[in-house]
Amino acid sequence: MHCAYWRLTHDPFLAIGAHHAWFPAGDHDEALSRMLYAVERSHRCGMIWGDTGLGKSRLLQEIGRQTKRPSTRVVYIDLTGLDRIELAIALANGCGAGFDATVSAAAAWVFLEDWLRGRAAVTGHVVWLLDNVDTTAESVEPDVLRLARLAERTHTVSTLILALQRPGLTEQLRSFADFVVELTPWNHDESREFVTRLLASAGGSPDLFTDEAWDVLLDAGQGYPHRLMRIAEVALIAGCALEASHLDVDVLTAVVHQLGWSRAGLHAMLPVA
Repeated sequence: MHCAYWRLTHDPFLAIGAHHAWFPAGDHDEALSRMLYAVERSHRCGMIWGDTGLGKSRLLQEIGRQTKRPSTRVVYIDLTGLDRIELAIALANGCGAGFDATVSAAAAWVFLEDWLRGRAAVTGHVVWLLDNVDTTAESVEPDVLRLARLAERTHTVSTLILALQRPGLTEQLRSFADFVVELTPWNHDESREFVTRLLASAGGSPDLFTDEAWDVLLDAGQGYPHRLMRIAEVALIAGCALEASHLDVDVLTAVVHQLGWSRAGLHAMLPVA
């Protein structure tokens, strides 16, 4: 409903993934370049770390998109909440095993070794994109190292790209990485251009926000892509409910409050049904 109200072709802030154009800003583009170089040169491992909401998952998706070719197998796994058995099964299924949850970790690792030997025989490159490595149900560092060593033992061309919130890994795994890149928040100019591009993708204009509203959005967003999108999306919904002609400072301030970044709430502004 709010998209029709603002004459947008779709909600530009609902979700962002590989189907959205890549936005090269700050150290995000440098991280992409380094990781693509690691893949191109068949380095063993690259690490990307940074706070939640900085775009690590989107970066992994872009790496996967730009490395897809007939000779390359890209395996993406979100490790959030996985235990070691679940990780082994997920890795095997990423290679086409089709296992269910009753399969043992040992069976999954046997499949992986056989599969990797097959990849080595046809000189195929495997790119493992492991997201949220430090949000698992238990430490999976031994399993990540096992995967890397298994690729070496089977003479498989393999590159691990790990995304995590903090670089608090064991020295062994840290030293295994050829590249380590930290993602940091964008500045205001980069943040504004990001929101403007997403708006434009849906036929929207940056004039939808007043100058004062932009200030609130950029200050509250703090250079985090996820936060910027969330504020902007809720602002569109709020403006529609208020039958506003544009998004002003009052709407944006109330949205920031509603999302928990101050004490007041948007509900105080919305019309009573």
